[in-house]
Amino acid sequence: MKVSTTLNPETGDHIPKKEYDGEVEEYYIELTDKTRKQLIEEDIINKSNGSTIDSIRFYGHFPNSPKCPSFHCDLYSYDQFINSSIDKLERLGRKEKGPQGNAPYQSKDKKAYME
Repeated sequence: MKVSTTLNPETGDHIPKKEYDGEVEEYYIELTDKTRKQLIEEDIINKSNGSTIDSIRFYGHFPNSPKCPSFHCDLYSYDQFINSSIDKLERLGRKEKGPQGNAPYQSKDKKAYME
């Protein structure tokens, strides 16, 4: 939903107006090293209506570990996501610029003007 407001000139009150802003279908499917390629290629892409590899966001969620706190990453390429082990996906996701090397650098200590 998208909310916009208009101003009532007589009372000065803001009047909210809710509008339908479109719909996006999202599916969250837990994958393992053994089932990942088959599920994505055969069950999701080949059986879907209109989905292509380019329209899929490959997302990994990694729990707390001795190496680092939990995190998630949705910047994997199809090739990385299909051909990497879970451990390698975690290492790629923890890279400073992300798996593709082009994610914006985010640090509370680094200011935008310093880039």
